Amino acid sequence: AKTKIYVYSLKGNKWNELQVGKIPGSTDPEPCPRFAHMLVYDSRKKVHYMFGGNPGSGSIADRSGNDMDRRLDDFWCLRIRRPAFGDMKRSLHFLVSLFCY
Repeated sequence: AKTKIYVYSLKGNKWNELQVGKIPGSTDPEPCPRFAHMLVYDSRKKVHYMFGGNPGSGSIADRSGNDMDRRLDDFWCLRIRRPAFGDMKRSLHFLVSLFCY
């Protein structure tokens, strides 16, 4: 089972599944589970970069008949953005006023 990421929308007051865009030339919309990969964080751009690794989780149960020796050569980036403080404050004030009155 793939991990799903949800983002809470203050405007819509609901959780939405984060939809990952497809990479040109790739059939996968998100990276497959992996181990032995390289992951770095660029603090200036606030982006995570991930390269390569081996497919699977690396657990003993995963090693039966799997292509554990195959090396991946894909490159992914992840940028997480949050709303501005003013937007959050207005939305929270509105929600509090709904529940208090």
